[in-house]
Amino acid sequence: MSEAFEAYRAGGRVGGSYAVGKSILGFLIALVMLTIGTITGRVLAIWASGLSFNELIFAMDPASGVLDSMTPAQASIATASILFATLFGLAWIIPGVWIAQRALHGRPFRTVLGAEGRLKRGAFWAGMLAAFILAPLSTFALDALGFLNLTVLETPPNWALIALVLGVLICFQAAAEEILFRGYLLQTLAARYRWFLIWGVFPSVLFAVLHFSGGDTGYGWYYIFATFAFGVFASALVWKTGGISLPIGYHIGNNLMALLIFESPFGVEGIGLLKIEIEDTVIPSLVAAECLFLLALYFVLAAFVRPEDPSATHQDGAHAPGEAA
Repeated sequence: MSEAFEAYRAGGRVGGSYAVGKSILGFLIALVMLTIGTITGRVLAIWASGLSFNELIFAMDPASGVLDSMTPAQASIATASILFATLFGLAWIIPGVWIAQRALHGRPFRTVLGAEGRLKRGAFWAGMLAAFILAPLSTFALDALGFLNLTVLETPPNWALIALVLGVLICFQAAAEEILFRGYLLQTLAARYRWFLIWGVFPSVLFAVLHFSGGDTGYGWYYIFATFAFGVFASALVWKTGGISLPIGYHIGNNLMALLIFESPFGVEGIGLLKIEIEDTVIPSLVAAECLFLLALYFVLAAFVRPEDPSATHQDGAHAPGEAA
């Protein structure tokens, strides 16, 4: 392992309290905060949109037909409200991890950020720029090759304002997911175990399962696998760089594209400008393309983004000795 990742692993041993049971409890604390945040977000969405509780809940299920019965303007407001509640709730994971770090493990929150104990701007912007460039290029390329079909959507007149509000929440949501899965869980597991299967693959499985949104079986399984592949990709970037700055940047950029520009047929619906339509028959090919794309992107980013400097650590004794195999 690289020196940067060894320093990041050591950050998970700060405070001397890194038992797996406490990691599970910390994960549950984050989920409790997610639940509280989601409920709060739904209350705010109902207040801001003028929708009733039942309208908001049933609108979350495309099969209910609630959105189809609304005017385009009403459907847009309902979709934005649902997305607001979802993103708002996910952002609450961040204070959940802070509580787990301080109360359960006795270490600073910043240890989950990287070997240097901070968010590295260079790696962060490199990841976001890569997503901004590659997401549109890959989508338009797949459209040209016939793997998917893009259609222009009608957008509400207040799209820019809605996009601005949701864009801010997307930044917190994507950062929160990385802080939990590639930060807290990965680091606390890596503090005890060296095997990538445990600290890299297992959190990615949880990451994928918690993204399952039901609906069409083909799309649902593709979304789960694509999310799992992204989790492994992001974990590999942490292993290479010794921090989560690069995955956070890429995750934010990818989600901004996916929720504000391109409307996907699976997962959480956004307010995209373009609608992506996919035939079931091409899903296996898209899975293969997704894996090849992330593999190539990993080597490109790993080559151009410098690992964090272990000697510049600010983790209050992150190099404390002691490790369970």
